[in-house]
Amino acid sequence: MQSLIEAVKTGEAKQTRLLIEQLLADGVDPHDILNKGLLKAMLDLGTEFRNNEIFIAEVLAAGQAWNQGCAVLREVLVDGSAEPIGRVVIATVEGDMHDIGKNLVAVFMNAAGFETIDLGVDVSAQEIVEAVRKYRPDILALSSLLTVTIKQQEIVMRALKDAGLRDGLTVFVGGAPVTREYCRDIGADVYEIDAAAAAKTAQRMFGRK
Repeated sequence: MQSLIEAVKTGEAKQTRLLIEQLLADGVDPHDILNKGLLKAMLDLGTEFRNNEIFIAEVLAAGQAWNQGCAVLREVLVDGSAEPIGRVVIATVEGDMHDIGKNLVAVFMNAAGFETIDLGVDVSAQEIVEAVRKYRPDILALSSLLTVTIKQQEIVMRALKDAGLRDGLTVFVGGAPVTREYCRDIGADVYEIDAAAAAKTAQRMFGRK
């Protein structure tokens, strides 16, 4: 199990898959593999990331290893016991092509137990509204790295209200120019300093410590 944790943390996707297959062949409970292996690795990474002990590239590589591991476990956890604790739709707003911050949030949200639907970059307010209508997420996460595109987050908030989709939806906003005050001013719900903190807040809000 420790080898699995290290493989995830170092972004060794192929090794992660092989180790999980070996653990399953040895009769290890897949829930233990998920909780004591994959989740433990991502929780450790979250702490290291918040403490500036690792780089963004390392987190993204670990995210790929996490996805490979989850793909193996998904095949054996078919009894519904591994249902996600919530659904997240995430996007970088219109006019902004940056995706590193968004990708980090997606990785940590996924590792925290959320089904994560990534709409990509340069996503218009109308496209976001349609995705919310289609997927009915618990959380909408909006990213903006550029000062000139931060206004798009406010435009999305207005579009959600106009479409009658604001109630019951928790909106996270983030990105370099975003502040807690701006979050409050546009009527969004949550701003966190980094991706790991956002995922931990989401867990607390949806019933996990």
